[in-house]
Amino acid sequence: MAPTSSRWKRGLFAARSIRAGEQIVRIPHELVLTAEKLDDCVKKLLSTEYDWCPLTLLILAEQHKGEASRWAPYVSCLPSFGDHHSTIFWGKEELKFLECTRAFRGTAERREMISDEYNSVKDVISSCPHVFGEDISLFQFAHAYATVVSRAWNGALSSEISMRPFVDFCNHDPVSHATVSHDTCKDATIIAERDYTKGEEVFISYGKRSNAVLAVDYGFVLPNNLSDQAELWMEIPWNDPLREKKLELMRAFNMPTLQNADGTESGELPVILEEVLDSADWEDGVVLPQARAFSRIICLDSLEDIESMIQESDTLQAPLAYQPRKDVAKETRAMNFLLEMIQESITSHEQALLMLQSAPDHINKIRRGMAEAVLDGELRVLENSRGWLKDCLPNGQEQV
Repeated sequence: MAPTSSRWKRGLFAARSIRAGEQIVRIPHELVLTAEKLDDCVKKLLSTEYDWCPLTLLILAEQHKGEASRWAPYVSCLPSFGDHHSTIFWGKEELKFLECTRAFRGTAERREMISDEYNSVKDVISSCPHVFGEDISLFQFAHAYATVVSRAWNGALSSEISMRPFVDFCNHDPVSHATVSHDTCKDATIIAERDYTKGEEVFISYGKRSNAVLAVDYGFVLPNNLSDQAELWMEIPWNDPLREKKLELMRAFNMPTLQNADGTESGELPVILEEVLDSADWEDGVVLPQARAFSRIICLDSLEDIESMIQESDTLQAPLAYQPRKDVAKETRAMNFLLEMIQESITSHEQALLMLQSAPDHINKIRRGMAEAVLDGELRVLENSRGWLKDCLPNGQEQV
């Protein structure tokens, strides 16, 4: 195996022919970067509540060492400033194209997380100048943080997060069955799942990742990503006279909505939609289960209706609201409500794509392409969900 450039800028290529089943990478455990390898000065001061922060600090410490670092050859190959296209580094003008997508919320959440963790460890950094140098800016911290998130794995025999030099140069192919595994010595290994010819790039799978997740966590996207998802932001309105009863109902049946900062329930819940490719999935009721259930609850219009839904659930011995209402009119109303939400999201995505087509020339071409892939993927899922919902309406009773 040899690291070199690829369409992803970095990748691992076969230096010779490789046969399926052959071990192509093996990284001894002692060369793996873990939080335990932080300077004792840092470990004594650092809280244990973080996931990515300790490795972020380790990368910053090794970068400060320069050629004196044990991992200098590896650290010197990590993405430099400007090479990382995670959406956390996008400007307001670039992010505007993603406002209707999961990536937009994910970006805001990741930025807040990084900022909070940076503020919590600034004193640790300033207390150990021999480890980090004079100062580490928020931007430097964010860049190292993004590098760790895009390259780290959970440990072999624990929840320990670590980075495996060389292994993380393998790029992602969703159809690959090759993954990073570990032997009894905790050494990181990759086994070829197929034959490779000399010079061919070797891929592994990072798992099922939507383009929204790939854009935030890794800084790239895939065309026609079959793992794409869409998100509907559903809520029980504040002016709903049955709001408290509905929230109580959702809590009782293990469907609580998100909490506000003060601990109260927001009545809001982001609901994930996935593409349906098999009609049997729809017939089995496993398609859009949460979105359909939440719509039925939102559309409850009286205390008697709430009691009726509970009785229907008890009779069918099914989770609350996860089965169609016996009253065809009420079921039709709930599904049309969901259809309206999906259509609104479709319209938002179509408008964003039109805006992207007329984007000014100074918008980064890579990020423009990423935004288009995220929008296209989510739009495909939304249109797919709309089609299935229309087909399931009793007697085709779609509202006009």
